[in-house]
Amino acid sequence: MHAVNMIRAPRYLVCTDTSSNELHCFSDASEKACAACIYLKTTEPNGSCNVNLVCAKTKVAPLKSLTIPRLELCGALLLTRLTVKTVCALKLMISRTIYWTDSTIVLSWIRTSPHLLKTFVANRITEIQNASFVENWRHVPTRDNPADIASRGVYENTLEHCKLWWHGPSWLSQEETNWPITNYVKQNTLEMKEVQTCHALETTQDIFARFSTFTKLVRVVSYILRFKVNCLASKHQKTLGPLPTAELNRTFTMLIKLSQQESFFDDIVQLTKKRQLSRKSKLRNLLC
Repeated sequence: MHAVNMIRAPRYLVCTDTSSNELHCFSDASEKACAACIYLKTTEPNGSCNVNLVCAKTKVAPLKSLTIPRLELCGALLLTRLTVKTVCALKLMISRTIYWTDSTIVLSWIRTSPHLLKTFVANRITEIQNASFVENWRHVPTRDNPADIASRGVYENTLEHCKLWWHGPSWLSQEETNWPITNYVKQNTLEMKEVQTCHALETTQDIFARFSTFTKLVRVVSYILRFKVNCLASKHQKTLGPLPTAELNRTFTMLIKLSQQESFFDDIVQLTKKRQLSRKSKLRNLLC
């Protein structure tokens, strides 16, 4: 630990009134910690370029066990928040801000609408999308990700002379054509909300086929209708005793109408809409 005190971070950032300034922000995570580091790239009109570490931050991984993709997402969120504060602190004209992560799953989530994701992921993706442009997120190979150094740890004597940490990957100071290519990121179904579909099937049972005689059907249905009425009536208003002729006649009429609706459904629909019956209709002759 004594050697850490001997490390000196370069504090001078080469910036001029004519230079073009870009921020390149890297995130990573491991089971130990989440990390973010930000680099300022300045390009002069003559083509000379300088890349320097501006700030970095690590955060110990939560005690609650999280999957690596979720930890990577926490690292991306840490980077987003750190970038917002860095832009305000630098007070420079930043031409563009590029975000780098080595997690293709996180890139897929960032390109997904939050309402399709589970709550944990959706809340963090919403904040990331609000604070950054989705199209500015790119993929970086793990070997070229300086944030990987912070998330996994490194010995102090190695850190002092680590160019990847102090100046970012070597291709960062080159033309954009030499940068890693971010291929199409396929949508990842991990952490997607489960969509449950319910199919309701309406089945009808032919009540007329359940009884050998129509008279028996009328009596059974009459008792069923009486039971329904008695369930809603008070104790003194319940109907008891044998079935009177009036009840049997009401049931008889109801069953006849039910039979007609099943046999002549299309015709009844046409008549209800005041339309002419089909030429094939068996009821057509009754209307002539």
